[in-house]
Amino acid sequence: MQAVISSEFIIEPAFADEINLAKSVDDLIKINKIVNNDYQIDIIRQDDLLDTLIGAELYPSEGVFRKNIAKYDLEDEISSQDIVTMIHSIIQRSQELSSYSDIFDLEYDSVNVTPGKNTIFSRFCVDSLIYDLMMTSVINNSNNTNLNFITGNNNDVTEYNLQSDEVVIYSQDQTEIIKLNHNITLTKCVDDFLLGIGATNIWNNVSNNYTLALAIYTRVLELRVSSGKDFCDEFTLDCFIIGDSFYDSILEYQCGPDNRFGSSCFEAISRLIFESPKYALNPFRIKRGKAEKQRKRGNDLAFRTHVTKGGEAILAKFNAGARIECYSKN
Repeated sequence: MQAVISSEFIIEPAFADEINLAKSVDDLIKINKIVNNDYQIDIIRQDDLLDTLIGAELYPSEGVFRKNIAKYDLEDEISSQDIVTMIHSIIQRSQELSSYSDIFDLEYDSVNVTPGKNTIFSRFCVDSLIYDLMMTSVINNSNNTNLNFITGNNNDVTEYNLQSDEVVIYSQDQTEIIKLNHNITLTKCVDDFLLGIGATNIWNNVSNNYTLALAIYTRVLELRVSSGKDFCDEFTLDCFIIGDSFYDSILEYQCGPDNRFGSSCFEAISRLIFESPKYALNPFRIKRGKAEKQRKRGNDLAFRTHVTKGGEAILAKFNAGARIECYSKN
């Protein structure tokens, strides 16, 4: 899984309107989490992104973010200093597009953009953005990858066709000349990127607590979309926590991606987080018996629910604070 982030995406909180400001900050939070933890997603940035921001006096200027946050009276909810810190972290821990594959440069005299170059929104250099779109498209077609280009919420048009009669592709091993006619999609936000991959694809490649959380998060996004909810509102990666032993426990009780109860497990936990559980929720007590005390983690009461109904009943144990703990057999 790979995503290319643009200069526009990085700087969006400085210019976003009231509706998109919180969303753009939440997107930075997600990307920062991804680059600092093992979510197994490659984050690639536009070439010369840092120089572009510095040249426009937008980095590391905390003031441009503070001004926009104050405009909508959101100082108590959003920290401009935190935004600058996240951007610095993302830039330090991501790699440039030209260094991601063996293809490191393109040359072309002209490119025809449909539905039109003027439909591409950019506060910087549109030609530079088009070059990176060309590079992304060439890498995808040459290396059979699926780099997603995330630009932020400003582009109303997201589907483009790029055509050029002659493109010189420079790679580590050779130089190739092609006639280019490629389609490329601009992705507005991280949630759109994840939905494009699909929860099942992420689940099938789960290998740790981070990727497990990402699969569950994406499945809940899908459930929210199918139910008509705005999937970008209120629900974030921080809305639930995977307990330290959870991933190991799903493997132990045959609930991993390739296991007997895997799909049931995944759907049951996702629906639990979606607040539409598949089976009844019951108090998780210290001992059997309705008179026994209910378990707690801190101030959060513990609950349990069935993942399967049958000879082998698998239980998910969790806390009211949406911390998913572990599995066990009934």
